[in-house]
Amino acid sequence: MSDTPTKLADPARTSGRAHAGSRQTAVVRLAWLFGDRGDLMLLRRPLLAEAVRRRHRVLALAPGLTPADQALLEQDGIESRALAPVEEGFAFFGAIVARRRLALTLLGWQATALIIEDGDQIAFATRAALQACIPSIYPILPSLEGGTRPKSHISSRLRPAQSWRPALRSATAVFLPTPNDARLLAEPLSKLAVPHHQMPLACQDLDVVSAAPLPPLDGGFIFLAIGDAESADGTFARAVTAFDARGTRARFQLARVLPTASTGALEALALEGCVATALRARVSSAHCIVIDDVGPAHTLLLVTALAIGRPVLVVDHAAYRDLVDVGANGWLVPATDATALATRMTAILKRPDLLPGMARAARQKAERRLDRRMVARVLFGALGMSDLRVVAA
Repeated sequence: MSDTPTKLADPARTSGRAHAGSRQTAVVRLAWLFGDRGDLMLLRRPLLAEAVRRRHRVLALAPGLTPADQALLEQDGIESRALAPVEEGFAFFGAIVARRRLALTLLGWQATALIIEDGDQIAFATRAALQACIPSIYPILPSLEGGTRPKSHISSRLRPAQSWRPALRSATAVFLPTPNDARLLAEPLSKLAVPHHQMPLACQDLDVVSAAPLPPLDGGFIFLAIGDAESADGTFARAVTAFDARGTRARFQLARVLPTASTGALEALALEGCVATALRARVSSAHCIVIDDVGPAHTLLLVTALAIGRPVLVVDHAAYRDLVDVGANGWLVPATDATALATRMTAILKRPDLLPGMARAARQKAERRLDRRMVARVLFGALGMSDLRVVAA
């Protein structure tokens, strides 16, 4: 059985690159493929809802979507499908079946554009999109390692640009999360004649999420981090265990969606109701925000902290470096190094006078990089999606 995708589309129809950036007055049927439900539910849902408000159709595809997730998406007018996993034990044939299943889903929904936000499945999803005769394909590449700083040890899932090259030949345009990624890929994308646009991993509505004053220190200096469902013993928890808080009035809080018990000096906080709203309240009550891993929840915490105006203590990873101006709005520490994290927290406690200036710099960084209106202009401008409310008027 051949693994070559069946070419069902007219070449003129599939040459979506010719339409890149042009304004479309027709309804765009946008399918958005995610590799992680957290990316959809925690980070990208506001952008999908904005596309619906512009009177376009949106289909969200992600693994592990629950009925509760789909009900929340439906409230925003977003259609959704839970992606089925590839059958284990039949890697080759299972991948073919999964790709055809995805192609049939896209074809049945009559998608006219596909965004692929899964660095591990760019080639897979592109082949499915070509089988479904989708004229416009937009991969969102993950942050690449490289540049002037040392490589992070957190993620081993990043792929070199060469493995994406065949799929990128079919892309209408590519989205990159950081300026460093744009520098690293400018030449290979130019050779492929594929336009690229910079779009951060997440954004904030800065009209809703306003800067908040720092809380007083009489209740103790509060460090806040977040934990996901899988990691009960993250770097922050290990740093707190190694931290000597005697005489420092330091408090350490770990926010989690799932309830958990407090242990030692670590205060466990539950994020109830809307995670984004609950997280804003927790961030507003803290003095310094700690990002000890890379994932949807940690990204949400980082962009929320910057929007509210809080200094950030962040693991040194390619996805986050561009958001941290060391010494101005935060600090970087080596990934997974609990001792280095504890040492930096100790140093921060000695200079509370630096907090107000760093808080202002954090908010300014959010205004420059994370404003949802700016991100929406980049996204919808690249896709050529007009606001049909204005066109109708």
